[in-house]
Amino acid sequence: GATTGEGGSTAASSDAEASAWEVADAEEGILQLDLEPATQRRLNVTINSRVASIWNQHEEEMLVRFADHSVQLQYTDLDGVRFFITEMQQAFERRSVEYHRMCFGFGRAAKGLLVRHTKLRVFNALGQMSQFKQFIRVITPGEYDEAARLTPHACPLVVMGDLRSGQQLLDDIPEDSTQTIESLAQSRKGRAALDLVADIVERRVAEMERTLAASGLL
Repeated sequence: GATTGEGGSTAASSDAEASAWEVADAEEGILQLDLEPATQRRLNVTINSRVASIWNQHEEEMLVRFADHSVQLQYTDLDGVRFFITEMQQAFERRSVEYHRMCFGFGRAAKGLLVRHTKLRVFNALGQMSQFKQFIRVITPGEYDEAARLTPHACPLVVMGDLRSGQQLLDDIPEDSTQTIESLAQSRKGRAALDLVADIVERRVAEMERTLAASGLL
């Protein structure tokens, strides 16, 4: 494993930690963010070689990109909106697991993966996050379909109304990667997808308001 600190310098993790992380390399990418609790400013980023390979990069290259805030986003525009919404809902959960699609590149050159994404959050006594650790395991289309069937709540695309199979999600990446929110808003099919996301957000906000009202917090 390798680490970049606040100033962007890169150094090896402790021997014990690095060894433990690299044992899992063939299976899981591991990404850890250490944060300043009060400000949520990033203090350190630690990764193993597997997570770098998922991004098709070397560890050192990926750490440099983290240091200068240029890490490639792994979602299409629409998927990014969907994941932002689900991430906000999970913000105070200590552990969450999601099954979703990652997308790199644009158009015919775009590549995709289906993954099981486990997130562990550490909070201090004030409820402020001090560490965010992620485990990313590449899965097969069949494994994604099984997760969508057995645990649909853990599949952000399913939650947001995208019921395509795992294989279809991979096959559609070249087309999906070219779609911006603006271009989606200009087609009937795109507007329907955006309207569905908006409807789900409205329902979730209404549910939160009812919960807060029932507890006397609103």
